[in-house]
Amino acid sequence: LELSDYTPGRTITVVGTLTDTREGRVGQAPYTYPVIRPSQMHLWRPETAGGTYRPSVHFGIGVIFGN
Repeated sequence: LELSDYTPGRTITVVGTLTDTREGRVGQAPYTYPVIRPSQMHLWRPETAGGTYRPSVHFGIGVIFGN
């Protein structure tokens, strides 16, 4: 992995197998973090993260002329 790509604030989707858990904290609250052996990972472009992504769906009408 390229650490310069995986900077804080980037959105990533991971698919894999849960292999363990680690105890930690989020702020003052205790939190159990999952440890995953990834089988697939996708690093989203910055402009698609945070709800700014708009799906690219196109509709069209086709006309066919024949004899």
